[in-house]
Amino acid sequence: MAGDRQFHIADYVVFSLTMIISIAIGIYHARKRRSASTNDYMVGSRSMRSFPLALSMVVSFESAILVLGFPAEIYTHGIIFFWIIISVPLSHLIVYRIVPRVIYPLKITTIYEYFDLCFKSKAVRTLASILALVHQVIYMGVVLFGPAIALQAVVGFPFEWSIIVLASVSILYTSTGGFRAVIWTDVFQSGIMILGAIVVLIKGTIDAGGPAEIYEHNLKGERLTLFNFDFNPSVRHTTWCLLFGGLVKGLSFGLNQASIQRISSASDQRTSERALLMCIPLYFITTLIPIAHGLIIYGYYSKIRCDPLANEEIENSNQIIALFVIDVFKSLPGLAGLFIAALFSACLR
Repeated sequence: MAGDRQFHIADYVVFSLTMIISIAIGIYHARKRRSASTNDYMVGSRSMRSFPLALSMVVSFESAILVLGFPAEIYTHGIIFFWIIISVPLSHLIVYRIVPRVIYPLKITTIYEYFDLCFKSKAVRTLASILALVHQVIYMGVVLFGPAIALQAVVGFPFEWSIIVLASVSILYTSTGGFRAVIWTDVFQSGIMILGAIVVLIKGTIDAGGPAEIYEHNLKGERLTLFNFDFNPSVRHTTWCLLFGGLVKGLSFGLNQASIQRISSASDQRTSERALLMCIPLYFITTLIPIAHGLIIYGYYSKIRCDPLANEEIENSNQIIALFVIDVFKSLPGLAGLFIAALFSACLR
């Protein structure tokens, strides 16, 4: 099986087209705004509509960590992680009720400006900026590292080239096109992510024997335990920790610089509030599908009696979805490339 895991030329074409279109969006908006102001470059002249903003916020807050990590988590430890889908949207409701009403009337571009206004201190603003910069550098390192390692392990795509391609494409469309390019590239990339995820969902379900067989394999493998109310802090995941942890994670969504900039770019306060409300079903969809992927992957490899982790075909569980995609799409050139494009799109933000 391992010898068959190769990218077809059609996969490279699909992947390359996705990257080229992302850059083209940046160039298009750069040509449109030759005489535009700094306000247009940073916040799109505060004229953005709710649905593009909602899509952009969701794909900016989630990443390849979601695409790679959630299926790996479910495959390895079971469906209890589902509780994160309940808790994070609850925190989005809190963000919806508070953040736009505080941030939008100030007409600021960054959360760090708010710290300056609130505390009357440049030192606080500078410290917050430095801490956020350090966090972002580390976070983006993790986001870039994940898919690069997965592709190298599964299809032999050079690790260094994955990093170079991702970083170059992101820098090109962001720096040339400004904020509008970021929003519309996010819209395009979110479409690729969702399309790729749905294709994997359908084909994976068919190859794994259908929903009933997937259910049976996961039930037998004890992957369907949804409740654990243990208060022992040493337990890996419990219902309590996922509800509370997801709530805290979701609150950070509203105070993230990427979200603040998008809230400030809305055409009016009500538009920013609608965008945050739209994030709830969008988050639910984009999170539920990777969880389903994890169950499907477990069912598929249980059906063919092959555990890639136990057989050391992959080094860690985060590579499982890439391996699965290559396995189920090896007879359908181009579709594996679509999913890899979706994976890379999840990194571009």
